[in-house]
Amino acid sequence: NAPETLPDIPRIRAKLAVDKSAVSEGVHITKAGRRIPVEISTHVFELNGKPTRLSTVRDITERKEEEKALQERVKLAALEADVGTALTRGGTMTEMLRLCSEAIVGHLDASFVRIWTLNEREKMLELQASAGIYTHLNGPHGRVPVGKFKIGLIAEERKAHLTNQVVGDPRVADQEWARREGLVAFAGYPLLIEDRLVGVVAMFARQTLTEAILTALASIANNIALGIERKRAEAVLQQREEYFRVLTERATDVTTVLNADGTIRYESPSTEQVFGYKPGELVGRSCFDLIHPEDLARAQQALAELVATLGSTTRIELRFRHKEGSWRVLEATSRNLLDDPNVKGIVVNSRDNTERKGLEEALRESSQFNQQIVASAQEGIIVYGRDLRYQVWNPFMEQLSGIPACNVLGKHPDELFPFLRKTGGLASLGKALAGEPMSVIDFRYESLPNGKSGWSCDTNGPLRNAAGEIIGGIGIVRDI
Repeated sequence: NAPETLPDIPRIRAKLAVDKSAVSEGVHITKAGRRIPVEISTHVFELNGKPTRLSTVRDITERKEEEKALQERVKLAALEADVGTALTRGGTMTEMLRLCSEAIVGHLDASFVRIWTLNEREKMLELQASAGIYTHLNGPHGRVPVGKFKIGLIAEERKAHLTNQVVGDPRVADQEWARREGLVAFAGYPLLIEDRLVGVVAMFARQTLTEAILTALASIANNIALGIERKRAEAVLQQREEYFRVLTERATDVTTVLNADGTIRYESPSTEQVFGYKPGELVGRSCFDLIHPEDLARAQQALAELVATLGSTTRIELRFRHKEGSWRVLEATSRNLLDDPNVKGIVVNSRDNTERKGLEEALRESSQFNQQIVASAQEGIIVYGRDLRYQVWNPFMEQLSGIPACNVLGKHPDELFPFLRKTGGLASLGKALAGEPMSVIDFRYESLPNGKSGWSCDTNGPLRNAAGEIIGGIGIVRDI
């Protein structure tokens, strides 16, 4: 049979007139009705003095298939490059997946492409991107339970579903819709990290999908899964970094990293709150420049000993200069992490103990003051524990009783003064421990080691701590 078409006949005739030869392509219909691509070569020459044309027709089916395969490989290479770019650029996961779906639609002329990610807690596939004739993310396909419908089954089975006969595929429920849209092929792939599901990618097309396209889509699905995993890891890392950033900014402790020679390499944001220095202001300076001269030698020795032993820890209290010039009392715990590749330094955690030291000093002074009052009082002062054992026995009581405090403290009244039980003294102490108000009793004392006897007035009441709890009793004794 003759070729079905001879394209651009005027051009071919013009070329024959000049070059005496021309090559064109057409479609040949065989006797069996099969259409095959052909190449038609025509030459003009003289035969017996007359211009003669000789045309040959060659089947170029194989060449055309090779050209088509080459074009397809170029197209798939461009698709993989665009998907790779989308997966490695910044932005959110939703933006990344949108670019991937648009690249698949653009390069493969797909009708539409959708990508879901797995909500593992709810066992739900959540639509993150849709490109092509459908771009909305809401609707019935917005959330697909694992195991339901064709997308959910792909996720549950962790197997791709591929078909070039959408009309007739039992997993495509709406066959009328598929006919109306002219859909021919479907390819759906689970997005897996090893055997762990992270999502599903699926596409519909109006043309047959070749093996090369399906192989490329499988590779792209793997890359998208890795991209989703990376984005999730980045989100977790960002959340942790934000968590620790807030902790370090709001912490009252200061974290510093020193080189082995004491040079400050890092300081946490709380440095400004505690010492008044702006973030980074102390970086590059020696920590010894900021330590009180009286504490300097101790600090230098402590650092030298710490540097000498990898992994060792030391604790020191010293004075550190505030930006305003005052001295702050620091309690610093340091650890040698010079061998840790992530740190390569001395990590110092410092706490400002200036206020606590001031309170301790005030408490010590107050305690000394109270002890002086007790010691110089011209009346007996006795403190009992809840077990009624003596805790305080002041000098007046030593003089009155003739018994030194060292022989009294820790003992029970029954061991030293049996007469207190008869005179009601022990009963008065019991009332004090029960929380009753001060009780006053007069009683006669006798048979003391110093031989004295006489009358005393004993006032007993409960002794309470700062929380108001009774922790013992206190007695005031007057010699009457």
